[in-house]
Amino acid sequence: MLSDVPVRPRPRPTREGIAAGSALPLAAVALAFLLSQLPFVAPGLHLAWDESVYTSHVAPHVPSAYFSAPRARGLPVLIAPLTLLTSSTLALRVYLAVLSGTGLFVALWVWRRLRRMPVLALAGTLFAGLWVTQLYGPQAMPNLWTALSALTAVGCFLRAAANHSDRRALIGLCLALAAAALFRPTDALWLSLPMAAAGLGVRNWRRPALLAALVAGLALGGAQWVVEAYLSYGGVAARLHRASTIEASTRGLRVRIHYLDSKAGRAELRAQGVTDRAMRSWFKGKSRPGKANLERLDSAYWVRRRENLIRSGWLKRHLDNDGQGRRMEIYPVDQSAVTPSRARTNITERSITVRYVWADMVDAWADKGRQPDERNLGRHHHRPRQRLRRLRLRVLRRHRRLTPL
Repeated sequence: MLSDVPVRPRPRPTREGIAAGSALPLAAVALAFLLSQLPFVAPGLHLAWDESVYTSHVAPHVPSAYFSAPRARGLPVLIAPLTLLTSSTLALRVYLAVLSGTGLFVALWVWRRLRRMPVLALAGTLFAGLWVTQLYGPQAMPNLWTALSALTAVGCFLRAAANHSDRRALIGLCLALAAAALFRPTDALWLSLPMAAAGLGVRNWRRPALLAALVAGLALGGAQWVVEAYLSYGGVAARLHRASTIEASTRGLRVRIHYLDSKAGRAELRAQGVTDRAMRSWFKGKSRPGKANLERLDSAYWVRRRENLIRSGWLKRHLDNDGQGRRMEIYPVDQSAVTPSRARTNITERSITVRYVWADMVDAWADKGRQPDERNLGRHHHRPRQRLRRLRLRVLRRHRRLTPL
């Protein structure tokens, strides 16, 4: 009878069985993350300022932008294989989208011995579905790559701590921490501290090889940053101090507030929507701006900064470069809204050296941002536009004379 047949208990899956499971769920998540970036993010996303700085250091025939103290060389290394071949922004977006999808798959695959595949697939879906993840996927920014490196490093650390014979996990820990240090050395240092504390505090995890992998990863990825700190800034402490004064740091905020502590600065703050009460509190050091006022403060700072650079003549001298001029990139206008019979499909991006006209161009740029006087509206309304049109013609004529046949 069937009741006499013994029923064997269902065996529980081992870690080896979990590791040997199908990787199709993770591959599907990574592929969906890749494909979701292409139609919604990549086509209309132009290079931001930070991306331009990173790409300028590996793109040929492009002047290298100033590489400030907080930046690291991880992004230039990552995008160098493509920027050495093409200057297309769309190609860079697709390249980074493919790499980000692959990086997500690798970061989740490392955890296959620690969590089941459905759990990893769900975690990957939740992470890849965030708008900030979609935004930074095809961008030449270190945010996402630092996060994926950290996820990979923690997974390898837990695997190496649980299984002393897992040498691949030790190698993966070293490489993942080196990648994090290559993108952001300070973040990699903070990432390694909890793992080092756990390796020393948990009795079963106390292994010299585990701590050696942490130290080796930091040294491998951060060596270049440390050498650059001594060559360009006078040491690691000096570079960290310089980095703390840039952008949204406390000292950088004080610099902006002090810069706007003038009659023209207060007028610009009022134009941005800041109240007099808030300004008095900032200038006396009693409070700090909130998130909304930080944006207004930053906008007012850059408006006054631009006006002062133009008024002092520094911008003209910088662009003129003692008569040698500066390189100018000319991007074609989007032809999608143009009538097909009048559209020009053969227009490509160009880069030319512009000389002798920078003073007029700066003046035209400054005049374009000013409101015309109502009393002279009819006489001066079209002057900035006409001046820009004449400058374009002068640049194109000079370029045609200099271009060999």
